[in-house]
Amino acid sequence: AVMRFGFGTRHTQALVLFICLTVAYTMRAQLSVSMVAITGHAVTESELCSNVSTSENTSCVTEEISAWSVYRTYNWNKSTQEMILFAFFVGYTTMMIPMGIIAQKFGGKFPISVALFVNGVVSIISPWIPLFVSP
Repeated sequence: AVMRFGFGTRHTQALVLFICLTVAYTMRAQLSVSMVAITGHAVTESELCSNVSTSENTSCVTEEISAWSVYRTYNWNKSTQEMILFAFFVGYTTMMIPMGIIAQKFGGKFPISVALFVNGVVSIISPWIPLFVSP
């Protein structure tokens, strides 16, 4: 038997699966991080006007001036945030059993491809989802 060395098919499969699992884990952690980013807290004028110098040409940044932003924020309370995270993780864990059955039936390539495609599409449209289904 001839021993071959180098980068083989198994190495390629292991690398692709590693990348898929890394992307899937990143997408799972992304929801918690973006929840913090899109939920804004009410900023009072005293917070905006702290550290103002006494020069004649200075002005205080008020909430009306700083209201424009590239990023849209939502005033969701803690229970709404917890409900969204709970719904995500319930869906995440309940889909493991059917996807395991599908993986046994069709192999691992099909469910990983479908799951990463759906996850990617949802991640791309996730900034606009609260506009249509905001609680």
